[in-house]
Amino acid sequence: MIKLGLPNKGRLSDKSLELLKQAGFQIQTKDRKLSAFCENFMMEVIFVRAGDIPGFIQEGIIDLGITGQDLVEEKGVAVEKILELDFGQAELVLAVSKDFDKEQLFLKKLKIATSYPKITLHFCEAQGMNADIIDMSGAVELAPKLGLSDAIVDLTSSGETLRMNDLLPLMTLFKTKACLFANKEKARSERKRIDQMVMAFQSVLMAKNQKFLIANLPKMSLGDLAAIVPGLSGPTVMSIVGREDLCAIQVVVHEREMTEAIDQLKKLGASGILVTNIEQMVP
Repeated sequence: MIKLGLPNKGRLSDKSLELLKQAGFQIQTKDRKLSAFCENFMMEVIFVRAGDIPGFIQEGIIDLGITGQDLVEEKGVAVEKILELDFGQAELVLAVSKDFDKEQLFLKKLKIATSYPKITLHFCEAQGMNADIIDMSGAVELAPKLGLSDAIVDLTSSGETLRMNDLLPLMTLFKTKACLFANKEKARSERKRIDQMVMAFQSVLMAKNQKFLIANLPKMSLGDLAAIVPGLSGPTVMSIVGREDLCAIQVVVHEREMTEAIDQLKKLGASGILVTNIEQMVP
C-alpha cells in the first residue's frame, strides 16, 4: 500500500485534496483526522505539515507527497520529482521597507529575516551580499517594522501581504509550485502504482479549462472546420442517420476560445451546438 503525504493545512492543503477527488480517488476525510484510506486504490493518505513532507519522503516514512518545490529546496533532501501540479505558484522574494535606501543593499551588512535560511544564505553568497540571516518561523513580514531586520525573504503569490506591510519586493530568489515527489527507492519498486496515480493526476491537469463541443454541421463546410476548431488531434466527424447533408462533429476547445469558435461554427451553418465540461482527459 502506498503512503501519500498531504499538507494538513495552509495554501496547499485544500488544493491537494481537490486534485485527489477530481482524479477519482475516494478518500473520506474528517477534521483533525491524521490519516485516511482510499476506498478504490491501495493508498493511505497521511496529513502532516507541508514542511515535514520532504524529510518524511527521503526517510521512507511516506512513499509520496505533495508539497512545494521551495520546501524541498530548503530542506536539501534527495527525493524524486514525479509531476508538477497546477497550483501553489509563488515566488520567494527579497523585500525591504519602502523607505529603505536601495543603494545600501550591497554596501552594508544586512539583517534578513526569513523562514528559508538556507536558500537565503546561498542567494546572498551568490550575489555577493553581506548578510546576517535571522531564522523566523512565522510573521516574517513584521520583522522590519519591529526593528528586527533590514529586509525579509518570504513567499508571495499576489504581493498583497507585502503591500499591506509597506514592503517592496526587490529580487526574486526562487519560483515555486506544488509538485508530487517520491522516495527514490519507492519510485522504482512501486513504479506501476505510481504511474497509475500520475496518469490520473495528468488527466485532471489536461482537462483544466477545456470544454467538449458537439454540433451538427453541413458536410459542405467540413473543409473549413479544422481551421476553426483544430482540437487535440483534429475534430471527430460522424454520420447522422437519415441526413446526407449533415454530419456530427465532436471537438475539444479551450474555454477562452469557445465564444469565437461558436461564432465561426454558426457562420458555417452549424446547429444543435452543445458544450459540456471535461473532468478528465487521459493522455
